[in-house]
Amino acid sequence: MHGLEREQKVFVAHCDILGMSSVLRRSSWDAWMLLGDLAAASASEELPITDESRAMLREKFFSDTIVIRTRDDSIGSLHTIVARTLELFRCALRHSVPLRAGIAYGSWFESETATKELFTGDALLRAYGIGETQQMMGVVVCDVVRERFIEKPFQLSSGLPVIKDYPVPVKGGGCQNRAVLNWPAICGNELRLVEPLSEKALSQHFYSFGRYETLDSSAKAKYSNTVGFIQAMANHSL
Repeated sequence: MHGLEREQKVFVAHCDILGMSSVLRRSSWDAWMLLGDLAAASASEELPITDESRAMLREKFFSDTIVIRTRDDSIGSLHTIVARTLELFRCALRHSVPLRAGIAYGSWFESETATKELFTGDALLRAYGIGETQQMMGVVVCDVVRERFIEKPFQLSSGLPVIKDYPVPVKGGGCQNRAVLNWPAICGNELRLVEPLSEKALSQHFYSFGRYETLDSSAKAKYSNTVGFIQAMANHSL
């Protein structure tokens, strides 16, 4: 196994459930049901991504985390992982599963035998790092992803940009200026489920996490930050 692996340069998306630990602390059964909802969301194929393009991706599902990687670092692979992450985000929202994610570029090592599957690389580390620090539902992308996408972008059917700059709220307080995916632009039908939009309406939609009145200040802040992000994208203010 060792010495036979080949380093690849790829794009990686690290996606997980925002606030999953709070559900686990309260009820293992609720956490298990939430994972089932995420699995159902991940099985959906709704965006116009061709079978050939989907074959450019590999997805690994463990616990509340989905790792998506490309086969190479071509612009086609980048477009596909961005589209697939948006698709996953929309389907998860419909299933009442709040996600956060990061997409990054870098190295990847992988080896698989009959009994073991090993993978690592700084692309995974970077995707995890930028995704986990945010305190809202969002998809943060690294600088390389932003630059390469802007060089050869695709647009949503609405004509809105896929990637925008945004002051992302992060752990420890404050914000970091980051590039993010404009996921609200493809979630019009799903966002109608939380109209009129408010922190409490989001909390009711994500019912597995408890009533809004019972949440701590950190959990409430995530809802508030997400509402602010959705409104900013809708107003095209950034």
